Amino acid sequence: MKLFQIIILSAILVITISSNYGMCQRSLSKLNDIVFDNVFAGTDSEVLVTDPNAAEFYIYTNTPSHLTVSFVLPTVLKSSGNPDIPVTFDMSHASYRKTTNNPNGSTYFNPGVQLVLSGVANKTNVYVWLGGVAHPPNGTPPATYTATITITTTQY
Repeated sequence: MKLFQIIILSAILVITISSNYGMCQRSLSKLNDIVFDNVFAGTDSEVLVTDPNAAEFYIYTNTPSHLTVSFVLPTVLKSSGNPDIPVTFDMSHASYRKTTNNPNGSTYFNPGVQLVLSGVANKTNVYVWLGGVAHPPNGTPPATYTATITITTTQY
């Protein structure tokens, strides 16, 4: 078996919006990409939200509001000239936490469904972590495989 690395690159967004309450500012920053390290063909590779290789996002809002978070998630990882590697994301691989930047004790959610956070207080930090499972088939050649994750937030 050959060793190779898979990296999933994710999007960075910074958003400013206006609402009926005056100027609401919200920012969304990527703190970390998902990295599937030491992957072997034929063996699933899992990244948990508590793993340092999990994707991490930081959301800040300076006005009280409701906040939604949604993802567009890939189903495969790609490498030029090589077969695709299936990748999955589910409720055991996504979590969030208000105020504290620590995934231990965070709340899990399904990243395939829009997350709605009601009653987000003024000047609140929200941290979101995303892991997943790569499923490299037998015979997958060594290479760097990538995909794009898009995260979107709305405030109302």
